[in-house]
Order: sequence, then C-alpha cells, then structure tokens
Amino acid sequence: MWEEAPRTWWELGRAHAALNHYEEAVQAIDRGFALIGGADRDEMLKIKGDMLSQLGRYQEALDAYTYGIKFRHHVRVLYQAKVEVMRTMGQEKQAAKIEKELQKLEQEREDNLRKHPI
Repeated sequence: MWEEAPRTWWELGRAHAALNHYEEAVQAIDRGFALIGGADRDEMLKIKGDMLSQLGRYQEALDAYTYGIKFRHHVRVLYQAKVEVMRTMGQEKQAAKIEKELQKLEQEREDNLRKHPI
C-alpha cells in the first residue's frame, strides 16, 4: 500500500536528497507526483529542483521552481531557489525581475501582518 501514497515516495525522495543521491531523489519525488500531489508539493518541488541543480540540469530545476510558484505563489523559498538557478545560468535580468516579485510578496506579507496582527 505504501507504493500508492505520494507522501511515502516524497519521504523516500527526501531521504535520497539527504544522502546526495540526486537522481534517485528526483525519481522518487516524480513517482509521488504521478500518484497525485498533495500538501507538501511546494517542498517536494524545492527538493526536486535542488537535486536537478546539483545534477547540472538547470533548466529542469528552473521548471520545477516555476511550477511550484505557479501552484503556490506565496512560497518564498521557491522564488529564492529560482533566482539562484537563474544566476547560475547567467540570466541576471530575469533573476532581478524575480527578486522584485519576491520583494513585492514580502511587502504584501508585511502589510497583511500589520492589518491582521497575530
């Protein structure tokens, strides 16, 4: 039954990532997504992107981060990772644009916290 649950594949991917088994991490995470996605999708896309980046597969890493941002536009670590990969790829102008989006997101977060303190 564990083979049918996305979370178990994602945990396996996380374990492979911790061991620097990049390709295995990507495969396990993809297997989890193939089953159906879930609440940890943004974290798994971050790990997948990081593993792809370690493998030198920068465009695929960028695609993973971009997809995660599209799915959950408020996750800052995805923006930060995307900027880092863009810089690695020599895409300085695009990276600066994403940094501005991140700054806007941070400002919206701060404004929202002021309006609705905890």
